[in-house]
Amino acid sequence: MPSFEGVEESKHKGKRSTFQHKCADFAISADGTSLMYYKMYKYNCQKKADDGSGTTAEVKKMRVVIHKGEVEQINQSVHEEIGHLMQNNTYKQVKERFYWDTMQEDICAFVTSCVKCQKNRPFKDQPVVLCPVPPPSNALSQWGMDLIKLPETEDSYNYLIIAIDHLTKWPEAQLPQVKDCCRCPHLL
Repeated sequence: MPSFEGVEESKHKGKRSTFQHKCADFAISADGTSLMYYKMYKYNCQKKADDGSGTTAEVKKMRVVIHKGEVEQINQSVHEEIGHLMQNNTYKQVKERFYWDTMQEDICAFVTSCVKCQKNRPFKDQPVVLCPVPPPSNALSQWGMDLIKLPETEDSYNYLIIAIDHLTKWPEAQLPQVKDCCRCPHLL
């Protein structure tokens, strides 16, 4: 429990007590139901001075102080609201509206436990390892193939099969008369 001793005395002396200093950014909301946190933000105004430079203004932005029991619900609703946009974006959105002491750690833990985010997370941890193709031992023993869809023609030639021998680079091409690519493997 904080001590309120010396608060009145410091008012008369013109000094702020440590308690007052710590509480300077907090206030009770207008309806009296929530504790609000005010943070000073400096930003450049849109108005330009005569010399062309913008003027700097300080604005107090109001954020609701959240109880520990509400943290999980706030994180989940904001994270889903912005479309599972990972940790940094969730933190920015939550920080705009809410405040609690361990905000960054709690959001990091929440996003790390989010199943959707972990499934869609880009895998930068593991570099892609190329698998080298062993060189062929003799000609016409190893082929590379590709199937290309062509614009529809009168003769029903819709696909082009291209095969290239890996050793000699000998190309072979065939125009199968099939309506869909599912029948192309049967032609080989």
